[in-house]
Amino acid sequence: MTISKFARDWRAEHRPGSPAKIVADVELRRFIEDRIERMSFRDLAVACRAEFGPARAPGKTTISNYFRGKVKGAPERPPTGTPKKVTRF
Repeated sequence: MTISKFARDWRAEHRPGSPAKIVADVELRRFIEDRIERMSFRDLAVACRAEFGPARAPGKTTISNYFRGKVKGAPERPPTGTPKKVTRF
């Protein structure tokens, strides 16, 4: 069973709980956005901890979820991975 885009978007906008630290903190979000393409999630989490302290820094799972767009307020990114096979004539 597939979930329609409308239902998926509605659920994403109405998730319970507080927003992720990355979305709520502009300085932290800029720091992560500047480095997310060239650092692993683990290294980025360590760098955030060193820069902002343990109370303000997100963990690697939060960074991963933000990058994959699973966090409310995260920017949409094009899908990554292997492209579909193209049949050539």
